This record gives sequence, C-alpha cells and structure tokens, in this order.
Amino acid sequence: MHIFHVNSSDIVGGAARGTYWLHRGLQDAGIKSTLLVALRQVNDSEVVGLRSSIHNWLWRVIVGKLDKMPLFLFYRSRNTDMPFSPAFVGNLLGRKVRDTNPDLVNLHWICDAFIRPESLRQIQKPIVWTLRDVWPFTGGCHVNMDCTRYTEKCGRCPILRSKRDLDLSRIVWLRKQRAWRDLPMTIVAPSVVSVK
Repeated sequence: MHIFHVNSSDIVGGAARGTYWLHRGLQDAGIKSTLLVALRQVNDSEVVGLRSSIHNWLWRVIVGKLDKMPLFLFYRSRNTDMPFSPAFVGNLLGRKVRDTNPDLVNLHWICDAFIRPESLRQIQKPIVWTLRDVWPFTGGCHVNMDCTRYTEKCGRCPILRSKRDLDLSRIVWLRKQRAWRDLPMTIVAPSVVSVK
C-alpha cells in the first residue's frame, strides 16, 4: 500500500504538522507514505516538492499573488485578518499523482495556489480528504466563524464584506460544487475533545 499525502507545506502551520506526523506514523508502521508539498522545508526523502526550491519560492510568491488577485482588485475592504483562498491557479497535482502512481491520495490543506478544485478529477485514484479547516465546503474561507452561508451556496460573504449574492464566495462555491459532483472521495473530519 502506498499513500500519497498532499498538503501545501510539510511543517509550516498546524495542518502541515498534523499531516507530517501522520506521514511519519504510517512510515513507522511499515506503510509506504509520500508527502507532496508546495513548500518543502524538511530533509526527508519521502517529502517531495512540486519543483526545485527556487521554483517553489517563485511559485508561491508569483502564482500565490496571481491567485489572490480577485481579492486585491474587487474586495479591498475585506477582512484581511481572515484567510480566503479563491483557488483559481495551481494545477500540478494530476501529473505528480500519475508519476508516483500511489494506491490512495490523502488530501489535507491544499490552498495557496497549490490546487484548483477542478484538479481533483485528474487524480484518478481513491481520494481521502482530511478536513484540516472548512475550506473544502465553503466559498473560499478557512474559518467560518459564525457564518453558515456555505449551506446556501455562500454569497454576501462577511469576510469579503460583500453585500452581493453573486460575489467571489458564491463563484468559488459553485466551482467546487461542479468540480466535485459525483467525485468519489472519503471525508475524514478530525476533532479535538477536551478531557477534564
């Protein structure tokens, strides 16, 4: 069994650390595990960057800015303290999966111009998606706070400070709905339980 994890980074951020621990735990259990990242920082032969380090840096800086361009152009008064990922650019996943030929692909945190929603159809392997935040089912936000607009196709996004139904959050939500309709995948929702 070969599991191919996909996360934007290997150790930067909570989702990355959780993904890396899972990757290492599987290896310790004798299961072949590879981790594909856009930002590679650890010295681990089974952690694979999209490209060389200079290309990774350029990808994150230039393409990351291009991905956020709609935010800069149309939502200047948005809440910049809350992350929002439109996911309009980034599409290298399919080739990497074909080159590696794993048995299963485990998605984790896949934003920052790493993967477009439409890219998931190119995987053509069983998909498990570990929900590290709410982005997979919202119109672009990673933390929904008290907003439940994602249950109604988003729109009038409080993070974007939009008053329009057809705003960027609705467009991203609809893209995800079209791209993932009838796409077989297993969802894993980790939770934290407080024990006193």
